[in-house]
Amino acid sequence: MLVTKTSLSQICANVGIKVENGKIARADADAIVLAYEEEEEMEDLDEENEEDQPDDYDAYFSPAGNLGSQISVSVNMKHLGTFKSTDEAEKALLAYLDKQNFFPNVWEVSDHGNVSKYEWLSENSKGL
Repeated sequence: MLVTKTSLSQICANVGIKVENGKIARADADAIVLAYEEEEEMEDLDEENEEDQPDDYDAYFSPAGNLGSQISVSVNMKHLGTFKSTDEAEKALLAYLDKQNFFPNVWEVSDHGNVSKYEWLSENSKGL
């Protein structure tokens, strides 16, 4: 993260250090470094948590058809199709992702609407 005058002022304000004309007392330097490191850690945690949350642009497998006998596949808010088997659905998604050179997180939606990271069954998916 690049520290600008604005962000430095914000960090100092967060820990109660006064900045005047862009200058800070030498004694406050340790507090500023600590505050900056804590802010970076929080940003890193936010980024990690975002990866664990479904996004509109991710890929989804969800039950479809009579009593969930089929699998609907969508990615990037686009329906790719409905398939009769998990293997067919995985192959279709992998082919689409490879063609688009786009590799989002893949989620599974249960018949109750719960979302969890998808556990690949296909051997072709190693590396996703």
